[in-house]
Amino acid sequence: MIDLEKLAKEYNNFVKPCYSILINDTEIEQEFLNQELIVEITTGFEAGFLQFKIYNAFEKDKQEQALYSYKQITSLLKLGNIVEAKIGYLEKADIYVFKGYIDSIYLDYEKDEEIVYTVECLDAKGIMMNSIHSETKKSIKKYSLAAEDILKKYTSLLKLRSTSFYKQDNDVNVPIEQHNESDYQFVVRMAKNIGCEFYIVAGEVIFQPLEKKQKQTAIKYHINSYLENFTIHSTLKGFVNHVMIRSNNEQTPEKPFSAKVSSYTKTAENGTITASSVSPVFTQRVSKFVTDTTVSSQEEAKQKAKAYLHQIVKNTVTGSITTVGIPQLKAGTFCSLKGFGKPFDKTYYISKVIHTIKDGNYKTVCEIEVNEY
Repeated sequence: MIDLEKLAKEYNNFVKPCYSILINDTEIEQEFLNQELIVEITTGFEAGFLQFKIYNAFEKDKQEQALYSYKQITSLLKLGNIVEAKIGYLEKADIYVFKGYIDSIYLDYEKDEEIVYTVECLDAKGIMMNSIHSETKKSIKKYSLAAEDILKKYTSLLKLRSTSFYKQDNDVNVPIEQHNESDYQFVVRMAKNIGCEFYIVAGEVIFQPLEKKQKQTAIKYHINSYLENFTIHSTLKGFVNHVMIRSNNEQTPEKPFSAKVSSYTKTAENGTITASSVSPVFTQRVSKFVTDTTVSSQEEAKQKAKAYLHQIVKNTVTGSITTVGIPQLKAGTFCSLKGFGKPFDKTYYISKVIHTIKDGNYKTVCEIEVNEY
């Protein structure tokens, strides 16, 4: 668990944040960095993001009355180069927060001002969005294995690793097809079919149902300890009593494949909850009926209904917590909050982490969620 008081001593009360950028394993010299950095890592299906800026990268050629970018900078700032970022304090950037590639480079010039490179990077999801295919996954009978088959094609290229890859989903009896989809869209669809999250943290691929995570608190927040902002929003928008998935059974038409799911696993605690227990307004009539012709068994119908309900209820409570910069915080972990009383003092799931360094100030924003009020 992250101990804020211990970190405060180690980091001299969180003064002098620093970061390092490595491009193709070569570190950019600190004289070119200006203490301006944004890192966004999310458990959602969008790509992770990194932005940094390069200053002091040009030298004058008096003879030709022109400016030229230093060779060590131009050789590194190339689209597609592999980028890694680390954050820390007191000239020791040792916490690994991002791995991806250079997606965009901007050059800004204004008279009598410094020339600035702005570099934007994405994790592996970004390049997966560019690869569009139509193919049948021959001999693959699980959605998880179909996703893994795609991700393996990027593992060596972007030096990814995977230690949390769920493969316990049910076999399917129909061909798994990628039809005019990007690799990213296909893997996301496979993840949604079985209720898995798909995200990347510092080069590690996570493909796992939230309910399979170890629900251990990574950090405890308190209103009087380094907490700068807290917002929360609760809603029942889209909520239903249950989800029903149905598909035709060609072999026995009078017995279609169908499954009804009305309970779901709690996000941050052990146990399950039903929509009807949330409020009496959610009667049997308030439901979601889905016809899915790709379903080929009762087990698959239940698997998809369960995943569908999870997507509906996951954002019942959402919010954000802003603190001093804490590089150890990661998306996909849990935090607890105290000092606000019920119903706010509880454990939350950290769905997104944003690290921001600007003008020597370092803040961390955690976007949080939980599926029960």
